[in-house]
Formats: sequence, C-alpha cells, structure tokens
Amino acid sequence: MVKKSMVRSYEAFLRPGRVEAPGVLCYFLVLLSLPVALSAQLLGLGSFQHPTGIQWRTIETPHFEVIFPSEIARDAQRVANTLEHIYGPVSKTLNRPPEPISVLLNNRLTEPNGFVALAPRRSQWFSTPPQEGLLANQEWYNLLAVHEIRHVVQLDKLNRGFTRGVDVLFGDIGQLVLSFLAVPPWYWEGDAVGIETALSEGGRGRTPSFTMDIRALLLAGERYSYYKANHRSYRDWYPSHYPLGYLLTTHVRRREGPELWGKVLERTARFSFNPFSFNRALRKETGKDLATTYDEAMGELQSRWRDELEKTQLTSVKKRNLNAKSAWTSYADPQFLEDGSVLATKHGMDDPPTLVRLFDDGREQTVRLFLPLGLSGMRAAGFKAVWSRTTPDRRWGQRDFADIVLFDVLSGKARQFTHKAKLFSPVLSTDGRRLAAVEFGPERQCALAVLDVQTGQELERYASEEGEVWREPCWAPDGRRLALSREKPEGKTLSLLDLDSGQLRDVLPYSWENRTRPHLWEQYILFNSPRSGIDNIYALDLTSNQLYQVTSRPLGAFNGVASGDQLIFQDYDVKGYNIASMVLRPSQWKKAGEIAVAETGIAPYFEPLVIQEQGGSVLAPKSIPQTEYKVRKYRPLSRLLNVHSWAFWPRAPDMSLILLSNDLLNTSSIVLGANYNTNENALSGRAQFSYAGLYPILDLGL
Repeated sequence: MVKKSMVRSYEAFLRPGRVEAPGVLCYFLVLLSLPVALSAQLLGLGSFQHPTGIQWRTIETPHFEVIFPSEIARDAQRVANTLEHIYGPVSKTLNRPPEPISVLLNNRLTEPNGFVALAPRRSQWFSTPPQEGLLANQEWYNLLAVHEIRHVVQLDKLNRGFTRGVDVLFGDIGQLVLSFLAVPPWYWEGDAVGIETALSEGGRGRTPSFTMDIRALLLAGERYSYYKANHRSYRDWYPSHYPLGYLLTTHVRRREGPELWGKVLERTARFSFNPFSFNRALRKETGKDLATTYDEAMGELQSRWRDELEKTQLTSVKKRNLNAKSAWTSYADPQFLEDGSVLATKHGMDDPPTLVRLFDDGREQTVRLFLPLGLSGMRAAGFKAVWSRTTPDRRWGQRDFADIVLFDVLSGKARQFTHKAKLFSPVLSTDGRRLAAVEFGPERQCALAVLDVQTGQELERYASEEGEVWREPCWAPDGRRLALSREKPEGKTLSLLDLDSGQLRDVLPYSWENRTRPHLWEQYILFNSPRSGIDNIYALDLTSNQLYQVTSRPLGAFNGVASGDQLIFQDYDVKGYNIASMVLRPSQWKKAGEIAVAETGIAPYFEPLVIQEQGGSVLAPKSIPQTEYKVRKYRPLSRLLNVHSWAFWPRAPDMSLILLSNDLLNTSSIVLGANYNTNENALSGRAQFSYAGLYPILDLGL
C-alpha cells in the first residue's frame, strides 16, 4: 500500500559468520544513511500541509482517535467501528494488542495510499479509493484498517528489549531507527499483506498478478540469490519487497505455524542495535537463516507453479511488439486506432514512460516521450487518446487534483482538458465527441460525468448511491450505454448504465473477485478475472448470461480490447508485458463454472493463513458494529505542542538536551534545546518554532 518509508535492511551485505571488520563497516554505513532514509518518516514542514478552511473533527474510541474533515463524518464513524472491531483479530498471531494511536483521514489527495509512522506516532489514510489494480479487490477503508493497524502491531511488538530502552531514552526517533535498522522491509509489508488477505475476502494475496513477476522468473529458471532479491538490481528486474515479503512470511507460517514471527520479533528486539539481529533470531527459532529460508521458499514455489502450469491448457497468441528488449520492458493499455494500428504505453528499466504506436508490419513508432500517467491507464478512440494525471497543489502538499489530458496521435499535441478536477478513468466514445469519467470528490461521493470533448461542457451526470464506488467505464459502440465496475459493501459487480434512462443493471452477482477493465464487444462484456488461479480475460454473454474464459496464458492476460474479430491485450512474460492479439471465436471459448476454482486443483497458497487467523473474513458488513461515537471539534492550535522525541548528548565539554515536537496535522514544528559547557561553566538555550497552517510559513527563533 500502501507505501511506507522504511530503512533498508543491510544484513544482506554479510553472510552468517562473517562479522568482524566488514560488519563494523556496514554498521557505520547504515548509521551514516539514517538521516536521509528517515527523512521521509519525520514530519518536515516544507509544503506538506492540509489546505486552510478544513473543519477538523475527532472521534475517540477505547483504542483509537480518528481525526477527519467534517464532510466525511459518516465515513469516520464507519472507520472507528471497523478499527475497534478488528482490534483483537489483527493482533492475534503476534500476541501484542496495539497501543492507542491517532488515525488521520485525508480526503484531499487523489493517491490511494496509507502509512504508519513515528516521530510523531500516527497513521494517515488517503480516502480516495483506487480506480484499478491490485488494491481494488477490497473495500478501501477495510483494506487500510487491517493492513495499517497490522503495522502498528508490528511496531509495538518490536518495542521491547533494547528497542524499548532506546525508546525511553530518545522517544519516537529512537524506536524508529532501531525498528527499521533491524527488520528488513519485506517483513513489514509481507506480513501485513498476509493479514489483509487472511482477514478479508480480498487482499493482494488472493490476486495471482500480485506475485506474477516472481512466478515468471522462477518458471524461466531465473532464481536470484536472497541478497539480490532483497536489495534488487539496476541490471535485472525484480519486483518490490511487497510480493517477496508476502511469499516469504507465508512460507514460514505454512512450515512453522502462526506464532513464529512473533517469536522472531521478540528475539530481534533484544539485540536490535545489531543490524543482523533479525537474521539471527530467525536462525535461532527455525535453524535456518534468511538465505536458506528464501532458497527453500523459492524452491517450493517453483515446483508448485510448474505443476500448475503443466495442468493448464494454453491459448496461442500473436505478439505485436517485435522490437528486441535489452532489459525488462512493459507494454500496456493497448488501444486500437482508426487505421488498425495499436497505441500502447511503454516503460521499463531502459525506457521512461512513453506512448508508442505498433503497426502490423512490426514497426514501432514513439509518439510521445515522458508520458505523465499515474492515476489510471490510457484509452483511445479514432486518433485521439485520453488519460488522467495528478496535478499537485503549489502550496498544499496534502492536496492535489486529478485532471484529464487529451492527446492527438497524428499531431503529437497534448492539452490539459480539465483544471483542478477530481476525474478518473476517462474514456472516449467511439466517435470521439464525448468523454466519460468517474468523479470522486472530497465528500467521497461517486458520480459519472459525461463531457463534450470540443467545449468541455458537462452534458450529463449520473450519481451513485451513498457508499458506492464506480470504476473504469467503457462505452458501447453505439454510444448509448456504458459498462463499469461497481462496488458496494457486499462486493463488486459489473453493471450496464443506460444513458437515456439512467438505469443501472448488474450483470454479475456481487463478490470480491477482482473483476476489472470491462470492455463491450458485440453481445459480450469482456473483463479481467483471476478465477482460474491465473489472471485471464473472460466474456459474459449478455443475452444468455453464460460466462466464458477467453484467454488462458501461462502468467496472465489483461485489459482486452476488441475490434472486429481481433482481440488485443497485455500478455506477461519474464521480460515484462507484451501486446498480444488473437482471433475471437466464441465457439471455441471454454465455459466457466459458477464457482471460482483453480483448474489445477491446487489449494491457494494463502489458505493456511486464513485457518491460522480467524477462519474467514472478519469484515462482512453485518459483522461490523454500528456504534454512534460522539463527534467533537478538533482544535489544531491546542495540539501544537506534541513532544515525541528527545535526546541527551554528553559530548565533553558540552552536555546538551534537545526536545522535538510536531503536531499531527504537520502545521507546527518546535525544537527546544539546552546546553551546559563545563569549561566555561555556562548554560545556554535555544528555541525554534515554525508554523505552516497559513499560506506563508512563519519561522521564529531565539
């Protein structure tokens, strides 16, 4: 997610047993890097504040404080109830209930994200849900709740032993340094992904594409060492620490049971001053170090995935991008242009985000360099393309916008179509005259807006029900209907919107199956789904309600677009996504059963985690309490003094004491210091105060 700034573990510089001189050198390298690495964790002022005018409110529960803008009070009540509801389950297998913490809801940013941080201790959630991708297979607040509060549990579990002593002496900064010095980043995120998967009906562990990159490497015989996988490479592609951590933590839990990681953290905390303590703790508990554990996990997964592939009947395709890849390179978002050529995005280790045009004869033309995508994929009609990009606020770092860009493929010219909007997943009608996009504003009310491409005027607006999220609209060829993904508390479905009547019709039952990127072709709606155990493209016959599997690829097929009898889509291999095509022959499609069961018959890798935790989802809508908590005004000025860290430095002839304070909204910074010089027998002090709650930042110093 749910990104979180963490210090990289440096224990991979050494193999077990080699400690003396190299170990001391690496340890000092870590210490030298900490100021830079920790800067993202600390609240620096700069421009990263919320805009003025927000009416802040707060809810206090037995274990949490929820701070939020007044316009999302209903969401805050739901978040407060969810947090209390998961308080026990999320900490069960680490056996450490989390200490009270403040949760700040930010409804002005367009990025779907969240984090837990120290200095000061808090969790911040960005309220805009994702429009597409791996994070969209669970209700957004539920996903944030289990994932982020698991991070709180992890930090509190590690706050013992030597870590606790440093926390007492230095406050949050002491705990922060030792926590992220001792524990590798893959553990923090991998364990949290496992919990989000085990405690819900969604979670990234249930989506095959989450671990697809590692699967591709292992099936191709590219099994890198633990050290290369952990630290990654500028030469060979390796995914982030999220999938690596999920697979490693799950492998250990499958072998050693649910309590193992809690024991490892306890041992690590005793000697957290040593950057190799996590490795040694794991070896003490299991008899195997990190490198051996990684090798065993990769061996198990390689064998498992080979067995699955042998039992899978594959469909043949034609590759459309024919240029040789010098390194990992991905082509994505394929779209047919009016002349039959294919427009796609391209990025990789050798390529910045680029817009390219692929021709039938194998030629590849670059039509735009440095493509600033970021919020949703590219769509095209005729010779025009459209996408949504982030527009940052010049002053307020905690506010940005989602604006639409129109691009003419023939002229190579782009223009920003909207200004300071909150519009996502734009898509052009077949004739190129209208544009539909999902609007999701600060009030968290979803709507579908239809705009005139020439004038920018809003032609029609269709509002969702309260609490619904709409995603990824797609025009019917006749321009009278739109297909879209629709989410309610009970799950997701695909729906058809009649533009004349404004009526919505659901075409599939609600579930948390990760159905994404709908596309209308003839009497079918095509979409992505992981129901076979590998992400593929499926088709629902809208006349008979029969579901078919269209593609069956070894690693994954995504984002299909049809024209005539041709289907183009993203097809993954060990060097990244390719653009592939195949002929659409409905008579040859395989009927899909009503129940999503992997055709290989091999149980999902995450299944033991579900049994070890609660045996199923704890986030069913009816299971979450409906307590109405009292809402109070949150007064930021009364919280300006929030001392979170301190230090005493006896450096002869000086003895210094320093106190650090930041408020939770990041509007104030206070530094208080006192120094006694034994040579001069003199006492001195200093005070610095910065306030950034107004448009200008005010600095005072004494």
